[in-house]
Formats: sequence, structure tokens, C-alpha cells
Amino acid sequence: MGMSTVFVRVRGCDNKCLWCDTQYAREVAGEQFGAEMIVRKVQECCADPILVTLTGGNPAMYPELGDAVSLLKRLGYKVACETQGTYVQLWFTYLDHLVISPKPPSSGNPTSIEDFVLCYGSYVEGKIHVKVVVDGEADFAYAEEVSKQVGAAPVYLQPCTATGGLPTRRGYVMRQLDHIEKIWDMVKASGNLNYIVLPQLHRLLWGEERGV
Repeated sequence: MGMSTVFVRVRGCDNKCLWCDTQYAREVAGEQFGAEMIVRKVQECCADPILVTLTGGNPAMYPELGDAVSLLKRLGYKVACETQGTYVQLWFTYLDHLVISPKPPSSGNPTSIEDFVLCYGSYVEGKIHVKVVVDGEADFAYAEEVSKQVGAAPVYLQPCTATGGLPTRRGYVMRQLDHIEKIWDMVKASGNLNYIVLPQLHRLLWGEERGV
């Protein structure tokens, strides 16, 4: 959070989260890019090697992304991937950061703890991060189950970012702040103060705008 990054957002997802904030990325139809075209698009956004974040959709669905990851690394870029933990790919080993965000009950299709553990255990190099979206008590209980699987590793908690019913940017930001406060209340009540509670900063600043 707070780092410059280029988002490479793939299409297609094995989850259909009720509060998905990137509906356009859920469909698999669209232009197909190979590894060289992906890298060219990244360089158009930022020629200087910075962090590239593979997100979606679910990028872990695609074994062929390994070619793009390898090429970006050779050019000096650092590469991160965000996934819910339902797929494991060999190219995970090339990553600088793997963000696993298992989907909680409020998503309508929660990630099984077993799938999460398998994905978490597959990644041994670089840095691993665990993030759970929290939209109520049931989600926080799910986050506690996830936390038990990762030992001393920090677990990030994030409020939902769906924008329905909020016509103004100020209304959206204020709801996020209220939601963060409620999550902190749950954290304090649990007695586990190792959680890290953060919003999606790019959503607060730019909403759904692309190319910013």
C-alpha cells in the first residue's frame, strides 16, 4: 500500500463474489495478450522497472502467465500476484510478493481453508501476504480461522469497497472509514492485535478510474 505499481488485470475468475468491485474483469471474453504484449503494455505505463501487480479476476488460473512474469523479472521489474488461493502455479516461485486473499462468507462463495493452506504452503521464496475482506462478524470469524493457519505471519483485514448507493466520493470515503472503525472494534474484542487493518488506497483516491 502506497507503492507505485502497474496493475495487470486478467479476465476470468472462479469466484463470483457478491460484492465484487471489478465486475468487468470477471468475464473471459476479450482481447488475448501474449507475454511480450503484456510487457509492452507495462512499459507503456512505466518504462522504469517498478512493481507490477498481477490481479484480476484471478491470475492464478493461467499457467501461461509464467512467461510474462519471467520476462518482466529479466527486465528488472518486481512482480506481485493477488489471488484467492484456489489455484497454485509453478510461476509463483518467480514472484517477489504473493498476496493470498481467501474469500470470506459474505462473498457468497468462500474459499475453503484447505485450499488456502495448500496455496499458502506452496510459496517458499519472496514475501507472502494474507488479506481477508471483512463485511461483518462472520467474515471476521473466517479471518480468525485463516490466521490460525499462518502462525506469526500478519493477516491484513480490508473493508468491502463496493460503491452501490453512494453517489458521491465523500460518501464512499466516509463509509470506508466507518467500516474500518467497526473492523477495529472486532479486532480489539478478539484480543488478537496482530491484524493489520487497511483500506484499498487506490479505490479511495480514484474509485474505478483506470490508467491513473
